[in-house]
Amino acid sequence: MPAKPSSSPRITAATVAKACGVSATTVREILGDRGGRYREDTRSLVIDTARKIGYQPNGAARAMARGRYRTLGLVYAGHGSAETFGSGVLEGVAAETQHLDLKLLFASVAKADTEGLPPVFEGCMDGLLVMPGAGGTAQNYLIGSGPCVLLNQKRRYDAVYPNECAAAARATRMLLRSGCRSVVQVRPGGQGGHFSLDDRRQGYLDAMQAAGLEPVLHEPHAGQAVEDSIADLVQMLAQMPRPFGVVANDVRTAVSVYEAARQTSGLRVPEDLRLVTFGSDMTGMLAALPMAVLFTPQNTVGIEAVRMLEQRIAETNKRQPARAVGYDPAWDFINPRLAAVGIASDDAVASAGERNA
Repeated sequence: MPAKPSSSPRITAATVAKACGVSATTVREILGDRGGRYREDTRSLVIDTARKIGYQPNGAARAMARGRYRTLGLVYAGHGSAETFGSGVLEGVAAETQHLDLKLLFASVAKADTEGLPPVFEGCMDGLLVMPGAGGTAQNYLIGSGPCVLLNQKRRYDAVYPNECAAAARATRMLLRSGCRSVVQVRPGGQGGHFSLDDRRQGYLDAMQAAGLEPVLHEPHAGQAVEDSIADLVQMLAQMPRPFGVVANDVRTAVSVYEAARQTSGLRVPEDLRLVTFGSDMTGMLAALPMAVLFTPQNTVGIEAVRMLEQRIAETNKRQPARAVGYDPAWDFINPRLAAVGIASDDAVASAGERNA
């Protein structure tokens, strides 16, 4: 009768420990979530040895022992999430999860998907970060899947977003302090109902009221092409007392206003017209244009979202108050031509109004 083949010996943490000359506890901690307390050479030795001999830690058993997976999920709920908010928030999320020694899973769902969590997230994460896409509805189903925090969406609880109201008020004050006799707020049509549109408008209105000036609001009429709307705007601006300022809702709108103004006889930029807008990513194009850009605090939003989610996980049944993240004046881009006519960041006001929002 042939001999029964012997099964391969089971590879355990003790097996790795013996090969490395360290304790099994050291192996478990380095391959778990406490590796930061050991020297780099010890961590490298344990990790390389475990890989060579084929040791596979039992993730489910570890999660049960410590009460969590130490893994977060990040989902794009709808098309257009990355384009809508940029890559900076992803960098912030990745940096903070690494700092906290957490793992991060990525997935996306279609805006009309109502099936709940993507399969990759099932049974392997502690909480979820959701970046809503333009008009995405999947977020409503994801929110009920467990601890969840929304990014760049304004809600009373469990949300982190930029303080757009304070940023627009600061942009308006920057223009008024430079000597502008009036400031116009411009936003394009057809951008949906994102909270930033209304919040930036409110910030502008607050600053104009505080200055005792009449607000001048401009956006396309229903059915009007953006190009025609900008042409109408420039014709209106050409009749205004100079200098005057424009707070544009985004860089694309600001560039359109600038290009149209250049073609208007007798209207100089920035001597007569001064532009301030809001942006997500620095580009070489901006450096050549005479405008100021207040950059959205994407990185900080990502960091704060991870911190909020960790609090939400620790206190499962307690919702976290929403956090509005201020624009940092240190990141303002001000073209030298605008600086020459008096456009400058308002650090003192921003410290009190934006950063502590």
